[in-house]
Amino acid sequence: MKRYILFINILLLFLLNTSCYAEERFVGEFYGAGYYAEVDNITLTEEYLVTKISVKKPATNKLIEENIRFHRKNNTYEIIKSKIYNYSPRELLEEIKGTGIAMPIPLDSPYGVIMQFVIDWQKRTEPDI
Repeated sequence: MKRYILFINILLLFLLNTSCYAEERFVGEFYGAGYYAEVDNITLTEEYLVTKISVKKPATNKLIEENIRFHRKNNTYEIIKSKIYNYSPRELLEEIKGTGIAMPIPLDSPYGVIMQFVIDWQKRTEPDI
């Protein structure tokens, strides 16, 4: 009976931990930082893409999480919310609310690559988009 209870507890712990995290995919490395994008918890329309990205900067021990709204037709992005953490140990340092200002996506910007990566990912997994 104890083994059964232990098994159920381990199973529940595993299920709770895996369901709390969104699916995040590595997009690429830019300027010494790794860029990751959520691909399953997004909003995608003809005009907008809203997703969460993570920027991991090992040289400075920082993790930046940003909720981003991309305006696809205008080729701009807006940071909705940003959180800056110490990467290890994980500690929230700062939380910044977005300005509401749309900024252009430069040609060499990782934001353009991220936007296209998430759109392409959705097309591969949901062909009706």
